[in-house]
Amino acid sequence: IAVRMYKSGDYSIKEIIETNQISTGTFYREINRLKLKKLNKKNEQLT
Repeated sequence: IAVRMYKSGDYSIKEIIETNQISTGTFYREINRLKLKKLNKKNEQLT
């Protein structure tokens, strides 16, 4: 849910972590994991 809220652009980081009762670290870890996954997928397509 937190990722969907982030991607929508309708919520602040503070709203997302408070609504989902997660820490800031957990939130950013998940966002970074998804960004890395997306980047790896792009790199695979280039090779």
